[in-house]
Amino acid sequence: MIKPTVNTIAIPHLENAKMESAQLITMLDADEALFEAKWSFNISKVEVPSVLRKVSFEMLKEGTSGKNNAQLAAAIENTGGRIIFNASSDFLDIHMDGLSEEFNHLQDLLLEMMQSSVLPEDRMNWLIQRGKSSWTQTLQKTDTRARRLMMKHLFPNHAYGEVSQLEDYDQITTTKIADFLQKTWKQSNHYMLSGNIESLDTVKNALQQYPSTLQKSNSLAIQNEAGVYKDELSSAMQSSLKLAITIPPYPHPDHFKVRMMSMLFGGYFGARLMQNLREDKGFTYGISSGVVNKMDASYLMISGDVLGNATHASLEEIEKEMVAMQQEPVSPHELQLAKNYYLGQITKSLDGIYEQADWNFTFLKKGLTMDYFHERMRVIEQI
Repeated sequence: MIKPTVNTIAIPHLENAKMESAQLITMLDADEALFEAKWSFNISKVEVPSVLRKVSFEMLKEGTSGKNNAQLAAAIENTGGRIIFNASSDFLDIHMDGLSEEFNHLQDLLLEMMQSSVLPEDRMNWLIQRGKSSWTQTLQKTDTRARRLMMKHLFPNHAYGEVSQLEDYDQITTTKIADFLQKTWKQSNHYMLSGNIESLDTVKNALQQYPSTLQKSNSLAIQNEAGVYKDELSSAMQSSLKLAITIPPYPHPDHFKVRMMSMLFGGYFGARLMQNLREDKGFTYGISSGVVNKMDASYLMISGDVLGNATHASLEEIEKEMVAMQQEPVSPHELQLAKNYYLGQITKSLDGIYEQADWNFTFLKKGLTMDYFHERMRVIEQI
Protein backbone atom coordinates (compact mmCIF):
# COMPACT_ATOMS: atom_id res chain seq x y z
CA MET A 1 0.00 0.00 0.00
CA ILE A 2 1.27 3.46 -0.88
CA LYS A 3 1.33 5.94 1.95
CA PRO A 4 -0.60 9.21 1.48
CA THR A 5 1.20 11.99 -0.27
CA VAL A 6 2.90 14.80 1.60
CA ASN A 7 0.37 17.61 1.41
CA THR A 8 2.55 20.31 2.92
CA ILE A 9 6.28 20.74 3.39
CA ALA A 10 7.71 22.85 6.16
CA ILE A 11 10.44 25.15 4.92
CA PRO A 12 12.61 25.79 7.98
CA HIS A 13 14.84 28.82 7.59
CA LEU A 14 14.35 29.00 3.81
CA GLU A 15 12.26 32.14 4.05
CA ASN A 16 14.46 33.50 6.85
CA ALA A 17 17.44 34.11 4.61
CA LYS A 18 18.50 37.71 4.97
CA MET A 19 18.76 40.06 2.02
CA GLU A 20 21.71 42.23 2.96
CA SER A 21 21.45 44.10 -0.35
CA ALA A 22 20.16 43.60 -3.89
CA GLN A 23 23.28 41.51 -4.54
CA LEU A 24 23.91 39.77 -1.23
CA ILE A 25 21.89 37.16 0.61
CA THR A 26 23.07 35.38 3.76
CA MET A 27 22.09 32.36 5.83
CA LEU A 28 24.39 32.57 8.83
CA ASP A 29 24.68 30.05 11.64
CA ALA A 30 27.05 30.64 14.54
CA ASP A 31 27.12 26.91 15.31
CA GLU A 32 28.75 26.05 11.99
CA ALA A 33 32.55 25.67 11.78
CA LEU A 34 32.51 26.03 7.98
CA PHE A 35 31.32 28.49 5.38
CA GLU A 36 30.13 28.23 1.81
CA ALA A 37 30.10 31.17 -0.59
CA LYS A 38 28.78 31.42 -4.14
CA TRP A 39 29.29 34.39 -6.44
CA SER A 40 27.48 34.23 -9.75
CA PHE A 41 27.97 36.47 -12.81
CA ASN A 42 25.31 36.44 -15.51
CA ILE A 43 27.29 36.01 -18.74
CA SER A 44 24.33 35.02 -20.93
CA LYS A 45 24.63 38.23 -22.96
CA VAL A 46 28.42 38.02 -23.45
CA GLU A 47 28.60 36.06 -26.70
CA VAL A 48 31.93 34.29 -27.14
CA PRO A 49 32.81 30.73 -28.23
CA SER A 50 32.37 28.25 -25.39
CA VAL A 51 36.01 27.15 -25.54
CA LEU A 52 37.18 30.75 -25.02
CA ARG A 53 34.88 30.99 -22.01
CA LYS A 54 36.29 27.76 -20.58
CA VAL A 55 39.96 28.63 -21.08
CA SER A 56 39.47 32.17 -19.76
CA PHE A 57 38.21 31.00 -16.38
CA GLU A 58 40.90 28.33 -16.17
CA MET A 59 43.48 31.09 -16.69
CA LEU A 60 42.40 32.83 -13.49
CA LYS A 61 44.36 30.21 -11.53
CA GLU A 62 47.50 30.52 -13.65
CA GLY A 63 49.11 33.42 -11.81
CA THR A 64 48.69 36.98 -10.62
CA SER A 65 51.01 39.96 -10.44
CA GLY A 66 52.08 38.78 -6.99
CA LYS A 67 52.04 34.98 -7.34
CA ASN A 68 52.79 32.40 -10.03
CA ASN A 69 50.39 29.50 -10.49
CA ALA A 70 52.19 27.24 -8.02
CA GLN A 71 52.28 29.92 -5.33
CA LEU A 72 48.62 30.72 -5.88
CA ALA A 73 47.64 27.05 -5.62
CA ALA A 74 49.70 26.71 -2.42
CA ALA A 75 48.09 29.79 -0.89
CA ILE A 76 44.62 28.34 -1.48
CA GLU A 77 45.63 24.88 -0.25
CA ASN A 78 47.11 26.32 2.95
CA THR A 79 43.70 27.63 3.94
CA GLY A 80 42.21 24.15 3.70
CA GLY A 81 39.53 25.60 1.43
CA ARG A 82 38.64 25.66 -2.24
CA ILE A 83 37.95 28.16 -5.03
CA ILE A 84 36.15 26.62 -8.00
CA PHE A 85 35.02 28.25 -11.26
CA ASN A 86 32.07 26.67 -13.10
CA ALA A 87 30.86 28.23 -16.33
CA SER A 88 27.72 27.55 -18.35
CA SER A 89 26.15 29.40 -21.26
CA ASP A 90 24.27 31.55 -18.72
CA PHE A 91 26.45 31.95 -15.64
CA LEU A 92 29.93 31.96 -14.20
CA ASP A 93 29.48 30.44 -10.75
CA ILE A 94 32.38 30.91 -8.34
CA HIS A 95 32.26 28.51 -5.40
CA MET A 96 34.29 28.88 -2.21
CA ASP A 97 34.19 26.80 0.94
CA GLY A 98 36.38 26.09 3.91
CA LEU A 99 36.92 26.91 7.58
CA SER A 100 35.08 30.01 8.72
CA GLU A 101 38.27 31.53 10.10
CA GLU A 102 39.82 31.41 6.60
CA PHE A 103 36.96 33.13 4.78
CA ASN A 104 38.56 36.58 4.55
CA HIS A 105 41.82 35.06 3.31
CA LEU A 106 40.09 33.08 0.57
CA GLN A 107 37.98 36.07 -0.45
CA ASP A 108 41.15 38.17 -0.78
CA LEU A 109 42.78 35.48 -2.93
CA LEU A 110 39.73 35.39 -5.17
CA LEU A 111 39.80 39.15 -5.65
CA GLU A 112 43.50 38.95 -6.46
CA MET A 113 42.73 36.42 -9.18
CA MET A 114 39.92 38.57 -10.58
CA GLN A 115 41.81 41.84 -10.51
CA SER A 116 45.47 41.07 -11.19
CA SER A 117 45.71 37.90 -13.28
CA VAL A 118 48.72 38.16 -15.60
CA LEU A 119 47.45 35.61 -18.16
CA PRO A 120 50.83 34.00 -18.98
CA GLU A 121 50.89 32.96 -22.63
CA ASP A 122 52.80 29.71 -22.00
CA ARG A 123 50.08 28.57 -19.58
CA MET A 124 47.40 29.58 -22.07
CA ASN A 125 49.05 27.46 -24.76
CA TRP A 126 49.23 24.53 -22.36
CA LEU A 127 45.52 24.86 -21.52
CA ILE A 128 44.67 25.09 -25.22
CA GLN A 129 46.56 21.87 -26.00
CA ARG A 130 44.90 20.14 -23.07
CA GLY A 131 41.52 21.41 -24.23
CA LYS A 132 42.09 20.11 -27.75
CA SER A 133 43.02 16.68 -26.43
CA SER A 134 39.96 16.57 -24.18
CA TRP A 135 37.71 17.79 -27.01
CA THR A 136 38.97 15.03 -29.33
CA GLN A 137 38.46 12.33 -26.71
CA THR A 138 35.02 13.58 -25.73
CA LEU A 139 33.85 13.50 -29.35
CA GLN A 140 34.38 9.73 -29.30
CA LYS A 141 31.48 9.41 -26.87
CA THR A 142 28.06 8.87 -28.37
CA ASP A 143 26.37 10.79 -25.55
CA THR A 144 28.41 13.92 -26.33
CA ARG A 145 27.75 13.71 -30.05
CA ALA A 146 24.02 13.22 -29.50
CA ARG A 147 23.80 16.15 -27.10
CA ARG A 148 25.63 18.47 -29.52
CA LEU A 149 23.30 17.48 -32.34
CA MET A 150 20.25 17.99 -30.14
CA MET A 151 21.26 21.47 -28.94
CA LYS A 152 22.26 22.59 -32.44
CA HIS A 153 18.77 21.87 -33.82
CA LEU A 154 16.80 22.75 -30.70
CA PHE A 155 18.32 26.24 -30.60
CA PRO A 156 19.52 26.93 -34.17
CA ASN A 157 19.46 30.73 -33.80
CA HIS A 158 20.56 31.07 -30.18
CA ALA A 159 23.86 30.77 -28.32
CA TYR A 160 22.49 27.65 -26.59
CA GLY A 161 22.81 25.89 -29.93
CA GLU A 162 26.48 26.76 -30.41
CA VAL A 163 28.66 23.67 -30.63
CA SER A 164 32.40 24.05 -30.23
CA GLN A 165 34.81 23.15 -33.01
CA LEU A 166 38.43 22.10 -32.65
CA GLU A 167 39.63 25.12 -34.63
CA ASP A 168 37.96 27.44 -32.08
CA TYR A 169 40.92 26.79 -29.80
CA ASP A 170 43.30 28.25 -32.42
CA GLN A 171 41.48 31.60 -32.24
CA ILE A 172 42.12 32.09 -28.51
CA THR A 173 44.58 34.82 -27.52
CA THR A 174 45.46 36.48 -24.22
CA THR A 175 43.92 39.70 -25.57
CA LYS A 176 40.58 37.99 -26.18
CA ILE A 177 40.72 36.37 -22.73
CA ALA A 178 41.43 39.72 -21.05
CA ASP A 179 38.58 41.38 -22.95
CA PHE A 180 36.12 38.62 -22.06
CA LEU A 181 37.07 38.67 -18.36
CA GLN A 182 36.67 42.45 -18.21
CA LYS A 183 33.18 42.11 -19.70
CA THR A 184 32.34 39.30 -17.26
CA TRP A 185 33.14 41.39 -14.19
CA LYS A 186 30.78 44.11 -15.45
CA GLN A 187 27.77 41.78 -15.67
CA SER A 188 24.89 41.39 -13.25
CA ASN A 189 26.13 39.40 -10.25
CA HIS A 190 24.87 38.01 -6.96
CA TYR A 191 26.51 36.59 -3.85
CA MET A 192 25.28 33.91 -1.44
CA LEU A 193 27.03 33.35 1.89
CA SER A 194 26.11 30.64 4.38
CA GLY A 195 27.67 29.22 7.54
CA ASN A 196 29.51 30.98 10.35
CA ILE A 197 30.84 34.40 9.33
CA GLU A 198 31.50 37.04 11.99
CA SER A 199 31.74 40.06 9.67
CA LEU A 200 30.38 40.80 6.21
CA ASP A 201 32.74 43.72 5.62
CA THR A 202 34.98 41.78 3.21
CA VAL A 203 32.04 40.73 1.06
CA LYS A 204 30.39 44.12 1.06
CA ASN A 205 33.64 45.81 0.09
CA ALA A 206 34.08 43.34 -2.76
CA LEU A 207 30.55 43.88 -4.06
CA GLN A 208 31.05 47.64 -4.05
CA GLN A 209 33.72 47.06 -6.68
CA TYR A 210 31.32 45.03 -8.81
CA PRO A 211 27.95 46.83 -8.85
CA SER A 212 25.02 44.98 -10.32
CA THR A 213 21.51 45.35 -11.66
CA LEU A 214 18.88 42.63 -11.86
CA GLN A 215 18.97 40.81 -15.21
CA LYS A 216 15.93 38.65 -15.81
CA SER A 217 15.25 36.02 -18.42
CA ASN A 218 14.23 37.10 -21.90
CA SER A 219 11.92 34.06 -22.24
CA LEU A 220 12.49 34.08 -25.98
CA ALA A 221 10.25 32.44 -28.55
CA ILE A 222 12.71 29.85 -29.82
CA GLN A 223 12.34 28.47 -33.34
CA ASN A 224 13.34 24.80 -33.48
CA GLU A 225 14.50 22.70 -36.42
CA ALA A 226 12.15 19.78 -35.88
CA GLY A 227 13.26 16.44 -37.25
CA VAL A 228 15.27 13.27 -36.68
CA TYR A 229 19.03 13.77 -36.86
CA LYS A 230 21.76 11.15 -36.83
CA ASP A 231 25.49 11.24 -36.21
CA GLU A 232 27.02 7.90 -37.15
CA LEU A 233 29.99 6.56 -35.16
CA SER A 234 31.02 3.23 -36.65
CA SER A 235 33.03 2.13 -33.61
CA ALA A 236 30.14 2.56 -31.16
CA MET A 237 28.45 -0.45 -29.57
CA GLN A 238 25.53 1.62 -28.33
CA SER A 239 23.31 4.47 -29.43
CA SER A 240 22.70 7.62 -27.42
CA LEU A 241 19.19 8.98 -27.78
CA LYS A 242 18.29 12.62 -27.12
CA LEU A 243 14.73 13.78 -27.71
CA ALA A 244 13.86 17.35 -26.77
CA ILE A 245 11.23 20.03 -27.17
CA THR A 246 11.02 23.55 -25.79
CA ILE A 247 8.27 24.06 -23.21
CA PRO A 248 6.59 27.11 -21.65
CA PRO A 249 8.97 28.61 -19.08
CA TYR A 250 7.91 29.68 -15.62
CA PRO A 251 5.61 31.55 -14.82
CA HIS A 252 3.44 29.94 -17.52
CA PRO A 253 0.65 28.03 -15.70
CA ASP A 254 1.51 24.77 -17.48
CA HIS A 255 5.22 24.79 -16.59
CA PHE A 256 4.97 22.73 -13.40
CA LYS A 257 2.37 20.42 -14.96
CA VAL A 258 4.91 19.53 -17.64
CA ARG A 259 7.46 18.83 -14.91
CA MET A 260 5.01 16.47 -13.20
CA MET A 261 4.30 14.73 -16.50
CA SER A 262 8.04 14.30 -17.02
CA MET A 263 8.33 12.70 -13.58
CA LEU A 264 5.69 10.14 -14.53
CA PHE A 265 7.27 9.53 -17.90
CA GLY A 266 10.90 9.10 -16.92
CA GLY A 267 11.77 10.99 -13.76
CA TYR A 268 12.57 8.08 -11.44
CA PHE A 269 13.31 4.36 -11.52
CA GLY A 270 9.66 3.31 -11.41
CA ALA A 271 8.67 5.65 -14.25
CA ARG A 272 7.30 4.38 -17.55
CA LEU A 273 10.43 4.64 -19.68
CA MET A 274 12.56 2.70 -17.20
CA GLN A 275 9.92 0.04 -16.71
CA ASN A 276 9.49 -0.45 -20.44
CA LEU A 277 12.96 -0.09 -21.96
CA ARG A 278 14.99 -1.49 -19.06
CA GLU A 279 12.86 -3.79 -16.97
CA ASP A 280 10.67 -5.25 -19.74
CA LYS A 281 12.85 -5.03 -22.87
CA GLY A 282 16.42 -4.92 -21.56
CA PHE A 283 17.36 -2.28 -24.14
CA THR A 284 19.14 0.05 -21.72
CA TYR A 285 20.75 0.39 -18.33
CA GLY A 286 19.08 3.74 -17.81
CA ILE A 287 16.80 6.20 -19.58
CA SER A 288 15.16 9.29 -18.16
CA SER A 289 13.24 12.45 -18.88
CA GLY A 290 13.59 15.83 -17.23
CA VAL A 291 13.08 19.55 -17.59
CA VAL A 292 16.05 21.89 -18.12
CA ASN A 293 15.60 25.55 -17.24
CA LYS A 294 17.90 28.16 -18.75
CA MET A 295 17.71 31.95 -18.61
CA ASP A 296 16.10 32.31 -22.03
CA ALA A 297 14.29 29.00 -22.46
CA SER A 298 13.10 25.76 -20.88
CA TYR A 299 13.01 22.37 -22.55
CA LEU A 300 11.91 18.81 -21.89
CA MET A 301 14.51 16.17 -22.70
CA ILE A 302 14.50 12.38 -22.89
CA SER A 303 17.98 10.88 -22.64
CA GLY A 304 19.38 7.37 -22.60
CA ASP A 305 21.97 4.97 -24.01
CA VAL A 306 20.52 1.86 -25.66
CA LEU A 307 21.91 -1.21 -27.37
CA GLY A 308 23.00 -0.42 -30.91
CA ASN A 309 20.81 -3.15 -32.40
CA ALA A 310 17.82 -1.88 -30.40
CA THR A 311 17.95 1.74 -31.53
CA HIS A 312 14.86 1.74 -33.73
CA ALA A 313 12.92 -0.52 -31.38
CA SER A 314 13.73 1.84 -28.48
CA LEU A 315 12.44 4.85 -30.42
CA GLU A 316 9.26 2.94 -31.22
CA GLU A 317 8.71 2.11 -27.55
CA ILE A 318 9.31 5.73 -26.52
CA GLU A 319 6.72 6.84 -29.07
CA LYS A 320 4.25 4.24 -27.76
CA GLU A 321 4.71 5.59 -24.25
CA MET A 322 4.16 9.14 -25.51
CA VAL A 323 0.89 8.15 -27.17
CA ALA A 324 -0.24 6.28 -24.07
CA MET A 325 0.53 9.29 -21.89
CA GLN A 326 -1.60 11.45 -24.17
CA GLN A 327 -4.56 9.10 -24.60
CA GLU A 328 -4.84 7.03 -21.41
CA PRO A 329 -5.57 8.55 -17.98
CA VAL A 330 -2.85 7.99 -15.38
CA SER A 331 -4.04 5.68 -12.62
CA PRO A 332 -4.40 7.11 -9.09
CA HIS A 333 -1.82 4.56 -7.92
CA GLU A 334 0.82 5.65 -10.45
CA LEU A 335 0.13 9.35 -9.93
CA GLN A 336 0.38 9.05 -6.14
CA LEU A 337 3.67 7.18 -6.40
CA ALA A 338 5.20 9.83 -8.66
CA LYS A 339 3.93 12.70 -6.50
CA ASN A 340 5.35 11.10 -3.37
CA TYR A 341 8.73 10.71 -5.05
CA TYR A 342 8.67 14.27 -6.43
CA LEU A 343 7.76 15.84 -3.10
CA GLY A 344 10.26 13.62 -1.32
CA GLN A 345 13.05 14.86 -3.57
CA ILE A 346 12.10 18.46 -2.85
CA THR A 347 12.09 17.76 0.89
CA LYS A 348 15.52 16.16 0.64
CA SER A 349 16.86 19.19 -1.20
CA LEU A 350 15.96 21.34 1.84
CA ASP A 351 17.82 19.19 4.38
CA GLY A 352 20.42 21.53 5.84
CA ILE A 353 21.52 25.14 5.76
CA TYR A 354 23.72 24.72 2.68
CA GLU A 355 20.97 23.01 0.70
CA GLN A 356 18.54 25.76 1.69
CA ALA A 357 21.15 28.32 0.66
CA ASP A 358 21.29 26.73 -2.80
CA TRP A 359 17.56 27.33 -3.25
CA ASN A 360 17.86 30.95 -2.21
CA PHE A 361 20.84 31.48 -4.48
CA THR A 362 18.98 30.06 -7.48
CA PHE A 363 16.08 32.42 -6.76
CA LEU A 364 18.42 35.38 -6.41
CA LYS A 365 20.51 34.96 -9.55
CA LYS A 366 17.52 34.11 -11.77
CA GLY A 367 15.39 36.96 -10.49
CA LEU A 368 12.81 34.67 -8.89
CA THR A 369 11.01 34.83 -5.54
CA MET A 370 9.62 32.33 -3.08
CA ASP A 371 6.44 32.41 -5.18
CA TYR A 372 8.21 30.01 -7.56
CA PHE A 373 8.63 27.44 -4.80
CA HIS A 374 5.11 27.80 -3.40
CA GLU A 375 3.48 27.68 -6.83
CA ARG A 376 5.44 24.53 -7.65
CA MET A 377 4.19 22.84 -4.48
CA ARG A 378 0.61 24.02 -5.03
CA VAL A 379 0.43 22.72 -8.61
CA ILE A 380 1.90 19.33 -7.71
CA GLU A 381 -0.51 18.86 -4.83
CA GLN A 382 -3.53 19.73 -6.99
CA ILE A 383 -2.74 17.41 -9.92
